[in-house]
Amino acid sequence: MSPPVVHLDPGDPAVVGAPFGPGGWIFNPGCQNGPQAQACAECAVSDPHRPLDFFFPGCPAIGAALDTGILYAPNIIDAYTRSDGAGGLDVFWNVSAWNPYLVALLRTNVRPPAPESAPCVRAKGPRLRWCAKD
Repeated sequence: MSPPVVHLDPGDPAVVGAPFGPGGWIFNPGCQNGPQAQACAECAVSDPHRPLDFFFPGCPAIGAALDTGILYAPNIIDAYTRSDGAGGLDVFWNVSAWNPYLVALLRTNVRPPAPESAPCVRAKGPRLRWCAKD
């Protein structure tokens, strides 16, 4: 069994192109539009039409400003999983985001690790021969 691998990380709100960062698609209050915003890399905005995941009585504006988007409910779409023609699989899946409230369709290419070469072991004594039975 192979170790788990992260296939979608929201990343750093300061990194352009990260889901949390400028040019990303998940709201994070720490994201700052800078000079890169002129190159279509603006921060995702908080969705004003969805309910908050928490409530501060008397301070709804504070709640909206701090309501960081989260990812939840990933689902693999089995019918679209297919061979990539190079020994791996293209796996299509979706994941929901809380802020803005949306569903993203994603594709991940999964390839098996390169086989480890087994060391050649010579047995001492008589040679053994292994045969498969039919």
